[in-house]
Amino acid sequence: MNEAENRDVALRFLGHLSAGEIEAALDLTADDVVWWLAGEPGQFAIAGTKNKAQLAEMLATIGKGMPTGIRLTVTGVTAEGDRVAVEMDADGISATGREKRANTNPVTTARPSKLTTDSNATNMFVANPTGTTLP
Repeated sequence: MNEAENRDVALRFLGHLSAGEIEAALDLTADDVVWWLAGEPGQFAIAGTKNKAQLAEMLATIGKGMPTGIRLTVTGVTAEGDRVAVEMDADGISATGREKRANTNPVTTARPSKLTTDSNATNMFVANPTGTTLP
């Protein structure tokens, strides 16, 4: 695939996630996908390296914690070769009613029509009732 096609796959994947279309998003990942989310699994339950089945479980866990979904807003994209770097904001309301916001920068690798890797560093913020953000 060329850079434009890789960019398209990454953006379609994120679009499906934002729309709550988890199966459609997973269809855009390779069977041997390697997904990594920054953090210590002992401190952040969904952190660490995941295969496709574990990615599906992680997305289901996120869905339970964010039952109205997570809106993903892409603010920048850079594609070079088979790598696509995306800057985006994520926001939603948790199951406990707390507003959650994050700035995230996934870097994906694609091969024909599928994402094969993802490395994701996230800066998470929680808004308190006064509207200020807390780390």
